[in-house]
Amino acid sequence: DPLLNIQEIFEIISDPILINYAKKYLNSKKIYLGFVKLRRFFSNDLPLFDTNYFHTDDNSSKILKCIVYLNDINNADDGAFCYVKNSHKTSMPLSDDYKNIGTYARTDDQIEHFYGEDSIVPILGQAGTAIFADTLGYHKGLKPVSNDRYVLYINYVLEEEYGGKGLKQKISKNLLTNYNDDEELLKFFLRV
Repeated sequence: DPLLNIQEIFEIISDPILINYAKKYLNSKKIYLGFVKLRRFFSNDLPLFDTNYFHTDDNSSKILKCIVYLNDINNADDGAFCYVKNSHKTSMPLSDDYKNIGTYARTDDQIEHFYGEDSIVPILGQAGTAIFADTLGYHKGLKPVSNDRYVLYINYVLEEEYGGKGLKQKISKNLLTNYNDDEELLKFFLRV
């Protein structure tokens, strides 16, 4: 529960530049936070797992994810976020040829074959870099092998993720008293 335990994160997620960009992309004056997640990915040499495969998010019909690097990502081995250009506009068919990993996951070979190798873009950046991605398109986190990767994920949405069936995130009451103007942004969070 990053918003319960690390109040400084709220300054990032409610930054007017980020909010205005999300409103413009989602084409709405009212946007909400779907979730906020703070993650550490340990460097490792284990087999690929879960979000190390290209996948799409199925948690909302319109979603804009903001990925904030909390440490420098100077090369792919640092665990860069990777996106497939225009995959949010043209979806790969769900035929049997493409279902061997999971409903929403695809191998690098499948992505290269369907979209082309040039469409795969690993994104590098210094700590503090904010990346926006329409995660209805294919994306993945490359496995960090040289350093641990620290990331803040922010989902800006127009409707509650998973139709309101997911776990509610907790938020500090202090945030609501300090940021009354942003209370609507936090509509889907359980207040404690």
